[in-house]
Amino acid sequence: MKKIALVTGASSGMGLATATALAKQNIHVVMLIRNYAKGLAALAQVKKASGGSAEILQADLGDLQSLERLANKFQAQHHQLDILVNNAGVLPPKRQETHDGFEEMFGVHYLGHFAITNMLMPQLLQAPQARIVNVASLAYRFGEINFADLNSKKHYSFVKAYSNSKLAVVLFTEMLAKRLRFTQVTANSLHPGIVNTSVTSRIGGDFLATAPLISKVFLTPEKGAETAIMLATDPALFAVSGKYFDQGRPRKLAAKATDLNTMERLWSVSESLVQEILPDFKAIYQP
Repeated sequence: MKKIALVTGASSGMGLATATALAKQNIHVVMLIRNYAKGLAALAQVKKASGGSAEILQADLGDLQSLERLANKFQAQHHQLDILVNNAGVLPPKRQETHDGFEEMFGVHYLGHFAITNMLMPQLLQAPQARIVNVASLAYRFGEINFADLNSKKHYSFVKAYSNSKLAVVLFTEMLAKRLRFTQVTANSLHPGIVNTSVTSRIGGDFLATAPLISKVFLTPEKGAETAIMLATDPALFAVSGKYFDQGRPRKLAAKATDLNTMERLWSVSESLVQEILPDFKAIYQP
């Protein structure tokens, strides 16, 4: 049976590169996209470049009800999910909120992925060996989880909000690995490098145009996607879980990213936040 992968943010950048690479490996790829027209173009590109099979499903990581609809559609069409790559990202030029009223980077990078991962857990548990790959960032080291201001309403800076959201992703990954330790599902996170995508160009395009030396540190989306693809497919990593990778290698996490009390509290608070929008939501798998 052909493996099935779902990649969030798959219409451009690293998500598109990841989807293409997985399809080349004879994996059926479900591309989670927000803009339908852009998604159709990306789907055609993946099929042409890979010669493989793919489909699109439309949802907004910042709209939890749309994620619920997507999960229902996926479950109606697919019995299992072998690979989940939580890749979608945003870099808003100023503080913005999601459809549900969460600070956008916290809502998209973290809370939306927390929700969709748990919604698709029944399908992940049906796979012979499933892998969850969460795209984080080295910036997690500069983040903090301020439970009194998760939405950065009291104090907001772009760098801090971004770093906070990526720390939340790493903490989520570590807790997932703990909760799934007696299953065949693994969870790992990664720093992809500094990748030149349409998202980064929105905030840095003008600057980079005048700074060619700095622009050289940016990786192509294909290069940035390499670690995620490795974590999703390398047979040698079938039992590796709860690790953080950078440039294809596992790296030691800062203490703030492995604090069990913070992990547990963040998980509980996140479940409650999703339940404010989706009362029936449950973080399905318990340790």
